[in-house]
Amino acid sequence: FQKYDPQVAIVLNVELDHHANYASMDEIYESFEKFAAKLRPGGTLVVGEHAGARELAARVAAAGREDLGIVTVGEGEDSDARILKIVPNGMKSEVTVALDGAEHTFTVSVPGRHYAHNAAAALAAGARAGLDPAALAQALTAYTGVGRRLQLKGEAAGVQVIDSYAHHPTEMTADLEAMRGAAGDSRLLVVFQPHLFSRTQELGKEMGEALALADGSVVLDVYPAREDPIPGVTSEIVLDAARAAGAAVTAVHDKTAVPEVIAGMARPGDFVLTMGAGDVTDLGPLILARLAN
Repeated sequence: FQKYDPQVAIVLNVELDHHANYASMDEIYESFEKFAAKLRPGGTLVVGEHAGARELAARVAAAGREDLGIVTVGEGEDSDARILKIVPNGMKSEVTVALDGAEHTFTVSVPGRHYAHNAAAALAAGARAGLDPAALAQALTAYTGVGRRLQLKGEAAGVQVIDSYAHHPTEMTADLEAMRGAAGDSRLLVVFQPHLFSRTQELGKEMGEALALADGSVVLDVYPAREDPIPGVTSEIVLDAARAAGAAVTAVHDKTAVPEVIAGMARPGDFVLTMGAGDVTDLGPLILARLAN
């Protein structure tokens, strides 16, 4: 971000991810403060309801950037861009936001409160950049989402397969809650691949607890990416925590076996969510092909 001097910046949450190479939350805040400091004089910082984002706004104001406008986004009555309503509709949501004395309703083509808040922040940021909020609402309705963010990969045998990049427990919980709302009374099955040994070592318990939101989960071995194995750190950390939280989980060490395993679990009406930052994304089409047969 050192290259940029934006007019408007959005910060929805501020939290510690072990593998971000930060030793403490203070270092995380310092990084975000440096980012906010790049805002042009008279610019705007848009912050979400997350406690860390609100704390960042307070720190920026205390640092002497009185020239900056702070716009808060959320469902609370004190929010500048207040989310009045989020109505789930399958894999979409209808969202109503009150901003500058007017209400704007639009459709978000990704389910869940997390993505509704993202869209409301985009609306607020665009308005502060001088764009017409009504036109922005229309544009948000036309937006169809981005790859690997609860992306529908297809449907076969009455089963919808969705892909998620979520690999941090907070992201996992947000996407699983979103899919719970989209699934309604239908079952939600998850294929989860832990990402990085270091992240699994530090956050594996929370990953497993998040899986309790699913009706059934398959957990793969840790995807190493750039890391060497850490002795004693395996996906069993996630599995143990999931079982302790009451989740129904199955360990699958051979990734090629997953389509067959899911075909044995799934029934018409179910949703299958492949989740993780590694090559678990490759399984969606293979699961669909197996279900079709």
